[in-house]
Amino acid sequence: MSLAPVSYLSDALEDYPGQFIKFFLQGTTTPLSMATDSGGLTTLAKAEISSGGTVPIGFVKTAGDAIFIPWVDGAYDLWLFPTAAEANANDTSNAIQLADNINANPASLALTSPNLEIVFNTVQDMIDGVAADGSAAILDIGQRAVTNGYYAADDGGGAIYLTKANQAVDGFVNHLVTDNSNALLLQFGQAVGGAINSTQCGTSPSVANNDANLNAALAIADIVNFYDNLPITAPVNIATGQSLIGSGRASTTLTVTANDVDAITVDSNARNIKLSAFTATYTGATSTTNAAIHFDDANGGEGGVYRELALNTFQYGIKAKDIWWGNTISDVRVNSCGVSLYVDGTQGNSIENTFTNFYSNNPTTRGIFLTAVKGWTFITCNFGLHPTNTTVGADYIQMLSTCFAMKFISCNFESSGGTIPADRAGIEVSSNCEVHFDGCTFVANGGTAATAYEIQAKDFSVVTVSRSFFINQTGNITNYRATQSGQFIFHDADRSELSTLSSVESVFFAIPNEAGSNANGNFTKMPDGTLVCRDSIASVNSNDVITFPEDMINGGFQVSITNEQANDRIFSVFSKGPTGFTIRVMDAAAAQTSANIGYVATGRWF
Repeated sequence: MSLAPVSYLSDALEDYPGQFIKFFLQGTTTPLSMATDSGGLTTLAKAEISSGGTVPIGFVKTAGDAIFIPWVDGAYDLWLFPTAAEANANDTSNAIQLADNINANPASLALTSPNLEIVFNTVQDMIDGVAADGSAAILDIGQRAVTNGYYAADDGGGAIYLTKANQAVDGFVNHLVTDNSNALLLQFGQAVGGAINSTQCGTSPSVANNDANLNAALAIADIVNFYDNLPITAPVNIATGQSLIGSGRASTTLTVTANDVDAITVDSNARNIKLSAFTATYTGATSTTNAAIHFDDANGGEGGVYRELALNTFQYGIKAKDIWWGNTISDVRVNSCGVSLYVDGTQGNSIENTFTNFYSNNPTTRGIFLTAVKGWTFITCNFGLHPTNTTVGADYIQMLSTCFAMKFISCNFESSGGTIPADRAGIEVSSNCEVHFDGCTFVANGGTAATAYEIQAKDFSVVTVSRSFFINQTGNITNYRATQSGQFIFHDADRSELSTLSSVESVFFAIPNEAGSNANGNFTKMPDGTLVCRDSIASVNSNDVITFPEDMINGGFQVSITNEQANDRIFSVFSKGPTGFTIRVMDAAAAQTSANIGYVATGRWF
């Protein structure tokens, strides 16, 4: 048996979706089986023309929805049947004859008839016109070429190409024929033996030249726009000015299976790049190294736009180091990565990055790890703690060493069922960092063995909190902790939360005192917990009860009483309690009497 590939033009069959082709011995109605590959291991009596979906419309497919090239032995007739029943019955009364007495012998016709596919071992052979059997092969407009591989046969880069008139090509996905400059265009979704993959665009882990190992990001972008799932065997590399834009997080996915392979790498000092509208997912065993997006360590680049992305289950969602600046990150969701955002700077020049609607969901180690970065702003972002994470020190954010002018505005920090470990904090700010939280909400679960904290400032760091709210769900949780010369500054604090600050070291308040008055006098509530009550009262008798205008936290207050009359009076206080005290008034002879008095009581309201 000598099988040869049979050409079919998808353009010609697009008008016949759902119909069936069937081969017959020449001049008879005796069926001739077709094979799905050159080995002839799988044969079919008939095959359906795709109506779309996994296999593009107009192409021949198996019953399992796999695209294939029919391989036939010897001379044949080819018929197109409207229904499966008519094909099964060999009823040609309503059928269309597509081929009459065609010889499928590849030695005689495969390289000369414009109706046949031409098979090549590699892309370069296809460009040079060297067929798989070593003979010269001229590709004319309308012909299709089948490659067994990209750089070598069976390297995973085999694909189907359509020959078109000369046009601009990228040299990675689409090519020009050497002898006549016709264009060879990759037919998306038509991989030989499987789905389209990055090897068909020139990427290969074994290729040292990184141009071939994917400076073809624009070509890859064309593919991810067309195809739902792009397996990544080597990183998609992005250079200055390039974009990788899918058709939506739910529609376009880059899939990585190797634990040492990043989904996307970005060139040194790459500028004005754009990544948008796709998902990158790692599906292999637990990784300790790979990243969804990995910027160059020495020079991360400037002015990039990253939006509508989902980055799932890598060790790092976004990883950078130095000189990563002026970037805009919006509507990016990082799910169940080891670290959602990891920027371990050393020079303090990763500056002025803006995050809007950035979601760090269920990190397995911590949400954000930052060192030596400056001027970053996070707006309406959400930070979650992994539900089963009970051992990590800083779960939402850890800032180490000189992170300056960091702002979190209207952000939400929620532990999502997990607990902040004992004696640690959801947000740790260390080593001369300066951070401002404005209008944020903190919803925490504390541990049960010892106290945990929402925010911890230490090592000469300064944390400023404005208009923020703390909702402590469970366990022993304290809002703030300042140690080792760390400081907190509070602006416009919610006074109902200030009662949690009694154990906080180095606290400064930039909010006004609260003053008020009622029938019982005047009071001033200070943000450090001090409460001062005062009043002037006429005709106070000995053993009268003086009621404060605002309750103290307990009876541990001090009272100063003055006589507002021109006579001698002696005053003493007893029965002190949160609501007031009892006064004793005596004259110079130690007889109980009355007086006009003024008093000032100083205690605490928390």
